[in-house]
Amino acid sequence: MREPHHPATNTSQPVAAVSNHPSAAAIVFDQDCVDKLVNYIHEHNVQHGQGSIANNVPHLEMKFDSESAAYEFYNEYSKRIGFGIRREYGNKSKVDGVLTSRRFTCFKEGVRGVDKRRQPKGEPRAEIRTGCLARMVISLDRKIEKYKVVDFIA
Repeated sequence: MREPHHPATNTSQPVAAVSNHPSAAAIVFDQDCVDKLVNYIHEHNVQHGQGSIANNVPHLEMKFDSESAAYEFYNEYSKRIGFGIRREYGNKSKVDGVLTSRRFTCFKEGVRGVDKRRQPKGEPRAEIRTGCLARMVISLDRKIEKYKVVDFIA
């Protein structure tokens, strides 16, 4: 029987060995192979804002080349989870006008303000904002000229 290809080592070593005993249902893993496989998956799937973003989850210290790349990433992530996002606020440097930080939030974040009109006309619209706390905050690291995730709440 041909052994499966192991992506972490580029060899034909088995990733797992299954016992041939009829009553044995356990899989025995070689710890070294498991560690190599985990490292391979981490290196090739966590792109830190580059390449494929389809299966990534935001995490602290994640890096992006631009604010728009971070927005695109978080927007794709939020679609997979099942919510929409908006740009809540951004801070710009007074010296050079560069965006230094940005907060992306769930579109249901916060609560609607009080209607200041004396006599509202018609039926009030449905309440959309429910106080959702999901957010991702990025900040510019000027040493490397990239944006880093500094706060994330799923």
